[in-house]
Amino acid sequence: MTLYPILLFCHLAATLVVAAALSIEAISLSRLRRSTTRDEVRLWSDLVPKFSLIMIGSLAVLLLSGAYMTEQIAAWTLGWPRIAALGLILIAPFGAVTGRRMRAIRRDSVKETAIWGEMGRRVRDPFLKISFCVRTALFLGIVFLMTVRPGFAESMSVVGLSLLLGFAWAFFGTRGSIAKRDLARMEGD
Repeated sequence: MTLYPILLFCHLAATLVVAAALSIEAISLSRLRRSTTRDEVRLWSDLVPKFSLIMIGSLAVLLLSGAYMTEQIAAWTLGWPRIAALGLILIAPFGAVTGRRMRAIRRDSVKETAIWGEMGRRVRDPFLKISFCVRTALFLGIVFLMTVRPGFAESMSVVGLSLLLGFAWAFFGTRGSIAKRDLARMEGD
């Protein structure tokens, strides 16, 4: 047996783990945004640090295994592997900022002296939803690239469209928009 099928399995498993982590993050963020007490915030923010590490590890496995397999089939000259790697790299800064903000929320939730108004603003931070939506859309765009394997220009279009759809989902998606509801709520606190 060669290394390639083992890495292909690792690549696919990491893809599934990222999808699962994003799903759990969606539930956690949704419940966190509806929290009305410090205990609820603590409950839903406790999940995030564990999944941040899982997400980082899975994205690293995706990038490394994908790079190895692309090298093995001499596909670096094609557009989709380079743009898919770029898409994975674009996910990182959004995830890093989200992780930092979630750690701050978690730290505040265990303090007895935490002020609910400030904590309420943090749990309803529009960036958390924007980051989630953009990262999810980019991830789906990357899965599309790996499946369809388009040329360079089409791959760039897919990643660009994924970014646009992610932002549109965050601002105009289901259950009201960030621009109208969350920002108004933050100003009202």
